[in-house]
Amino acid sequence: MVDHLLHVGYDERTVLRLGVTRGDEESITAVGKALFGVRPGESLRLHGAWTCHPRHGRQFRAERCERTMPADERAIRLYLASGMIRGIGPILASAIVDVFGEQTLKIIDAEPQRLLEVHGIGQVRLGRITAAWQEQKDIAEIMVFLQGLQITPALAVKIYTAYAGDDPMHIVRRTPYQLCRDVHGVGFHNADKIALAVGIPKHSDARLQAALQVERARKRGHRAQPGSRRPGPDSRPGHGLLLARRLRSLARSHRGRRHSGSGLGQRA
Repeated sequence: MVDHLLHVGYDERTVLRLGVTRGDEESITAVGKALFGVRPGESLRLHGAWTCHPRHGRQFRAERCERTMPADERAIRLYLASGMIRGIGPILASAIVDVFGEQTLKIIDAEPQRLLEVHGIGQVRLGRITAAWQEQKDIAEIMVFLQGLQITPALAVKIYTAYAGDDPMHIVRRTPYQLCRDVHGVGFHNADKIALAVGIPKHSDARLQAALQVERARKRGHRAQPGSRRPGPDSRPGHGLLLARRLRSLARSHRGRRHSGSGLGQRA
């Protein structure tokens, strides 16, 4: 469980202290960009390796981070007091957990009206809390999905923010190539990973069009995807160009086979 954050760098590198459930140590220091965006109280399953910093000593370098909701009362207090849910500060977090205990997060999620039982919560604050809770659920859903595709937490947050007024997860699943145009830093490579993961065919028109946009942008002298000022951090130089050529070749051969088949049908 995350106890507290020690450092969050401009480059997303995060250093934190967390309690552990296995081994002889009660708490450890973990470091890595994979930890970006985590909050106190969250439970983490980390994948990586131990290192020894010359000044700070033994640290766990996290390469991958799986996040779960806090389960015990102390973790829930830390989670709610972290400021993640607008309308709940440290004092109110303690008051809510005092009333509902380990069932707190279930109450907020499934029976939010019961929060009116807590002193200091009225209808206005309840509305803010429920709206913020739903927003965090949406963020968590998209973070978990994109994390499984090795997309950084920071980029996942940018994707969510770009479509926060709509339905971010719907856009990611239905029109992922749209991200190339709308979200700086995504690039064709990441959009392509998402598209293939959600089942968009390799030879789809959407994939071909996105790849061709990359090629056109490069021919115009730009080094970035359409809508970007510079290549995204996960872009592969030349990847979209090569794919565009391959897809165009496949499209031409497909049209040729279709035309040939049509001609045979007419002669029969």
